[in-house]
Amino acid sequence: MKVLYCFLFLFTFLHANSQESQKDTIPVRQDTIPVVVPVDADTVLRIINLNPYFTIQVDSSLIYDLQINKPAENYYWYLNNSPVGVRIDRATGLLFFKADKSYFKSGK
Repeated sequence: MKVLYCFLFLFTFLHANSQESQKDTIPVRQDTIPVVVPVDADTVLRIINLNPYFTIQVDSSLIYDLQINKPAENYYWYLNNSPVGVRIDRATGLLFFKADKSYFKSGK
């Protein structure tokens, strides 16, 4: 009988002190800070495939497709104070140059 009482007392003591029977007294708070969605920073418009050095023979032509780091359909191309014989397609960014002897003889 003593063993039974000890067993019941031990079982009751362990059951009462278990974590399942205890309630958490700290209240759960909701987060009040709003979630900020990151905004893509606007980048500088750049030509991404331009090689600054071209070697071209006299009486030959150069066609070079310029590309930019933003959607090309939102922009158009132009050359300000372009050298003699250099042209650019306004819509596509194709750079044209025809190296004629007359351009080199004129000294421009």
